[in-house]
Amino acid sequence: MAGNRTRGAAQQLAGAWSPRERVRSRTNWVSVAAAAPLLLLFSFAATYVQFIGLLWYAVGPLQEDCAHIERHSGGTVPAGATDVVCTSSGNLNDQDHEIDFRMPRQGAEERLLDAFPRLRRESRCAVDACFRVRPDEPVSRRRWGYLEATVVYEDDRTAHVHVFAT
Repeated sequence: MAGNRTRGAAQQLAGAWSPRERVRSRTNWVSVAAAAPLLLLFSFAATYVQFIGLLWYAVGPLQEDCAHIERHSGGTVPAGATDVVCTSSGNLNDQDHEIDFRMPRQGAEERLLDAFPRLRRESRCAVDACFRVRPDEPVSRRRWGYLEATVVYEDDRTAHVHVFAT
C-alpha cells in the first residue's frame, strides 16, 4: 500500500494524469466576471468617440492651412491674390482640399499656370477657363493625384479662381 502511494505521488509530480482524478480549473471566473463590464464600457466609449470623429469630418468644410494644400498640390497661390480661403472636406480616408482666391484679371491664366505647373488648359469648359492635371503626370507620394482649377471672370479687373485637389 505504501508503494502505491509513492507511485501515485511520483506520477503526480511527473505530470501523469488519471481520468478519475478531478482537475481544478485554472480560470479565475470571478476576475473574468468583474472585468467584463469594464471591457464593455471601454468598447462603447471607443465606438462613441469614433462616431463623433466621423461626424465631425462629415459635417462640412473646415479651414485648413494653405501651406499644406500648396505643398501637396505642387503649386502656390500666385502673388497678388486676395481673399484666399483654404478648406478641406470629406472623411478620414477621402478628403477634398480647395483653395479659393481672387486675382487681377490681366494675365490671370498665365499666372495660374506659373503658380501650378502641373495644370494644363482644357479645351471644353463650362466657365471662363478650366485647367486639369496632365494625364501623363507621374503619381508622386507627396502629391495628390487629381488637381483642377477653374477661373471665372467677375468683372473687367477681377478673376475668381477655385483650385480643387484630392
